[in-house]
Amino acid sequence: MLSFRLVDTDSFKQLMSMAVPQYVVPSRHYFSKTAVPSLHNQVSDKIKCALRNAICGKVHLTTDTWTTSSSYSASSSSASTSSSSQPHTFTTNFSTGRGKSQQAILKLICLGDRPHTAQELWRGIEQQTYEWILPVGLKPGLVVCDNGRNLVAALGLAGLTHIPCLAHVLNLVVQKFILQLPRHVKAAA
Repeated sequence: MLSFRLVDTDSFKQLMSMAVPQYVVPSRHYFSKTAVPSLHNQVSDKIKCALRNAICGKVHLTTDTWTTSSSYSASSSSASTSSSSQPHTFTTNFSTGRGKSQQAILKLICLGDRPHTAQELWRGIEQQTYEWILPVGLKPGLVVCDNGRNLVAALGLAGLTHIPCLAHVLNLVVQKFILQLPRHVKAAA
């Protein structure tokens, strides 16, 4: 999650010269224009190939939302800060023809200052559906996520079935239990 500029810094070059003296560190332009796009294409091709082998014609999804004070701009690869940044991950879960369950993170989407409405969240899910799932002849299946009102509403807009995330529900139960403990029990812990 660091900027491509890191490879051009003197401290990084010094570290690499000590770690592997014979290695010549390529420029940030090599990483941003050649290495990373090539790696992206290779990984994308492998995911699409695996998706083509999915059984049942459906891909089940998980998605998560969070707010962070530090986000990374995909266009410049430089760090910026925004307290309203809400990246969303879209992970597919599918079984191949051999019955082996697989998963892949499709994309991180940063909403930045855009409103975090159900419609905006659905656009992110829809974008990933059109990019990854529909082109290989599959349909989105169940979607596992937390119980966030806007996210659940977004799934409703799409007609997708929401499955509450067990870890999230369990966390809520534990938090509620802890809040109900008497003060002297909390202090002892």
